[in-house]
Parts: sequence; structure tokens; C-alpha cells
Amino acid sequence: MGKMTRRDFLKIGFTGAALTGMGGALTSCFSPAPEVPRKMARTAGKPVTIASTCRLCPAGCGILGVVADGRVTKIIGNPRHPNNRGKLCARGHAGLNVLYDPDRLLYPLKRSGARGEGRWTRITWDQALEEISKRLAPLRQQGKTDALWVEQGIGGEQDLLFLHFLKAYGGPAVFGDSSFPNESRALGQSLTWGTEPLVNDAAKARFILNFGANPYENHEHYIPLAQRIIEGRMNNGAKLVTFDVRLSNTAGKSQEWIPVNPGTDGAIALAMAHHILQQGLQDAEFLNKWTNVSPAKLMEHLAPYTPEQAEKTSGVKAAEIRRLALELAQAKPATILTGRGVGGHRNGVLTERCVSLLCAVIGNIDIPGGNCLPRVMDLGEPALKTSFSSSPQAFSVLKEGKKKPEVFLACMANPAYANPGAGEVVQILKDEKRVPFLVVADTHLTETGALADILLPMATYLESWNLETRPAMDLTPFVSIRQPITAPLGKSLAMGDVVLDLGRRLGGDLAKAMAYPNCEEFIDRVSARIGGLAAGGGIQGLKKEGVWIQTGHRPSYRSFEKKGFPTPSGKGEIFSKRL
Repeated sequence: MGKMTRRDFLKIGFTGAALTGMGGALTSCFSPAPEVPRKMARTAGKPVTIASTCRLCPAGCGILGVVADGRVTKIIGNPRHPNNRGKLCARGHAGLNVLYDPDRLLYPLKRSGARGEGRWTRITWDQALEEISKRLAPLRQQGKTDALWVEQGIGGEQDLLFLHFLKAYGGPAVFGDSSFPNESRALGQSLTWGTEPLVNDAAKARFILNFGANPYENHEHYIPLAQRIIEGRMNNGAKLVTFDVRLSNTAGKSQEWIPVNPGTDGAIALAMAHHILQQGLQDAEFLNKWTNVSPAKLMEHLAPYTPEQAEKTSGVKAAEIRRLALELAQAKPATILTGRGVGGHRNGVLTERCVSLLCAVIGNIDIPGGNCLPRVMDLGEPALKTSFSSSPQAFSVLKEGKKKPEVFLACMANPAYANPGAGEVVQILKDEKRVPFLVVADTHLTETGALADILLPMATYLESWNLETRPAMDLTPFVSIRQPITAPLGKSLAMGDVVLDLGRRLGGDLAKAMAYPNCEEFIDRVSARIGGLAAGGGIQGLKKEGVWIQTGHRPSYRSFEKKGFPTPSGKGEIFSKRL
């Protein structure tokens, strides 16, 4: 018997249940129905190009969708977008496979057997939202809005209209899908500098030190960062040095690849900082004025972390550590990358802080060619307080019985697959005493969706509206638009349309907060509040170009000199009381 893939397994379970329990009625829930062959129409119509934003990874690159005869035929990069500048990765080009995937969910489904049994009944959106609203209304009336737990995946986060709905609903527990490496970097950097993610100004760097990142293949800033690393190497002769346990694509294209023992990058970073201080090459002004630890105190703290000690831990020769420390300190400016090789370990947060300490020692924070504080546009995104930093933490609390949701909504999130200990997560989600009502909103049937009480078919990023902003690689803030390149297939809906309907059903002040006729009108109103956009062509210009770059803003560095760092002390916190 051939090897069964994950997709084969899900299709067999889903279709088998349909055939045995419902006479094959679910076959039309996918796109297209097997009995309706696709037809290819050829006319002389001129293709139309529509600008939007990719949502297949956190980078959020600008894209152009080419539509011919009502069908999206191609996705390319938007050359006007300041981050990716017309370049796009293979996944971005392959977004058509998400849109026209024959396994897409197209209609709302309700569980008709035991949870996880795989038996479903096709229902209408009216039936689905009426049942959901009946669960949400009592929680709000009784002041138990924190009993609504919402997990957001990459495709469901940062949806402005959805976030405004959650804010208006009042205090639900909102948390992100599991992404341990990024979480470690986010927490480590925010504890030190008060913000994240820092932007590597690699195009202006002369030395690029890489701890466990693979930006030539995968990174939070992927294509935008890879372009600028190449620019720095080609234009400035920047040297790229990579510490990694394996010969990744990036390591293989570095001037130096130095194998390390897994999880020991922090020891190397501390040893490098130790040697730089010992040689008197530190940025004493930055340490004294803009961190909460003096050079003398830092040297005292780093005394045990010698290159010899790091060699015992990491396997990297002490002489190599000393040599690279001197190169890093002398080849100004330098930027330091971190990736999954750092954040994917139990000591990920502390390792990130070790790297931040090294950055402070060489004073490369928010300088040309260094590690820069992020510049983003203020889109009025509501701040949502939550008890959980991530999905694994929420499920840990749920497992211990300290708290439980009355309604669990997984929006483009798949904890039954993505979380550590996925089997345990499955058992928790199967338990109706722990999770009384599970709603999964997704484009496809996932492991979590297979356990849902209600399955909601979501529109893809190519069929929905939103405003997006990302840390500007060139330090000039911008906003990009996500707009439908084509109409949603089947009965799929964008989450914005879902919450507009839910707001009307729940009534009261929530209905007032959701008093928009449609998602596009909401986006129009939000964009009208962005200062300078009206003079730059307004929403119509944004829809046409796909992006608007803040006018009159020039890249500036050392921004902390104006207001300090956004930390409790206003300085870079090498020593943190919050840990």
C-alpha cells in the first residue's frame, strides 16, 4: 500500500462519513463538484489587474492578481510595494492553488454525530449564525465575555473589522496560533527594547551575523529581507556569517558557515560580548546612556561567559569566537539576525535576549545598517487584553482546569495540528465538558475543523477586504490594501461579513459598533482617518496602486533619542524586572 498523505487521510474520513451517513450529500461542499467539469472559456476580453496583499505568511507582500474572463489566472508581485518591490516567493505565486483548491469548504456545516466522528449536515449561513449568536448573547448579558476564546492563525490575524467586533463584544480571550520561534523573538525583543520585531537594515550593513535564521528560504520578513541582504553583500561587500546546526540555503551561501550544537547560540553571543568588552571595543556611550546596565557592571556579569566556556557548550572554537567578535565590533555597521534555530528551543526567549545584549554592546540599535526599531502605520487597531500569550498557554490552562471557554472560535487556526502535544489537544477539543461549543472558521477542513460543532467556510485572502501594515524595511511607514481579486466561491464569506451579521443579531451597542453595510464601507471609513492619505489619492488611489507610502516622511534613525525606548525605564533593558 502506498504512503497515505495528510490530505488523503482527511478526505477519506470526510468523504467516507458522507457516504455512510448521508448518502454522499457532502460532495458538493467542495470546489468544484466532481460531476461538474471545469470549462475553459477563451474570449478576446482584456485581462484586468487588481492590487492586493498576500496573506500566506507574515511578510504581507504586495501582489497583483490578473483576472481574465472572471477567473484569476496569475499572481505576481506589486512593484510599487516598498517592502517586496515586485518580488514574490513561490508560495505567493501559488496562491491560486488556495483559491481554486478542489478541497475548499464552500458551505456551512453542522456536526450531526459525535464530535470528531466526521458526520455533517449542510446548513445555511442563517442557521449557522443564529446558533452562534444564541451562544454568544447570554455570555455578554451575564458579563462572561471572557468565556469566548478566539484563536487566530496567520490567515485570520490582523483583520481590522474582526478585531473591532471582538473589542465591541467586550473582553474575549484572544490569542495567536502556535509559532514558538516567532514568539520567542517577539518576547525577547519586547522585554529588551519595548517593541518587536526589529528590522535588519541589511542593505546598509557591512557585516551580517546570523544566528539560526534562513532568510534565503524562510523568514518572518522573507523576500523583503532576502533582497536587502543580497544588496548589502553586492553593494557594500557585507560579510555574511551564519551559525547553524545544519547547512541551510542561507548557510551554504554565506562567506562562513559555523556549525553549532543545538540551542547554544546564546553562549556564543555572550562570549562575543565578553571579548568585545575585554578589548574595549564596546559602544560605551550607548551602554551608559541608553541601557540600564553600565559597561563595568556588564563586564562583571559576563565574566564567567568566556570564549573557552562557550567552546565547551557550543563546540565552536574559542579562537573562532574571538576572531568573529572583533570583526563584528570593527566592521561597522553590523546587523544581527535570529531565526528558528534560536527561537525553537526551550531557552529561546533568553537566547534572544543574549543576542539583544550583543547588539547593545556594539551599539547597533536603530542606526543605518543595524537592528532598527519597527516603523508601521497606525490603523486604529484596537488593543485586546487577554489572559493568554499563545495557543499552547491557553490549552495548558484548559488542561489544568483553571479556566474553560463556553465558546471556542478557531479562525484560520489549527491547534489540533500545530500545537506541541497535538494528540493531547485533540482529546481536549473532543471533550464537550471542557469545550462545550467549538466553531471553526477556515477555508479547508483541518484537524481542528474535523472536531467542530459548526464549520464556517471562509473566503480566502484573494476574496476579502482589509488594510495591512508591516514594519517598513526602508523605515518609511506604509499601508497596503487587501481587496477581493475575485468574488468568494460557493457560499464562503469573509470574517468581516460574518461579524457584521453577528453584530446585527446580537443587537444593542454591538449592532451600533457594526453599523456598516459591508466590509468595503468599513475599509473606506478607516482609510479616511489615515493622515495624509486623502492628499495621496485617498481610498481610490489605494485601491488602484495597492499601497500608500507616508508622504513627507524620510527614513530617520536613533528614534529613541526623542522619546526613549518604549520600556518601563525608557532604556534598553539588559536587566529586566519583568522576567
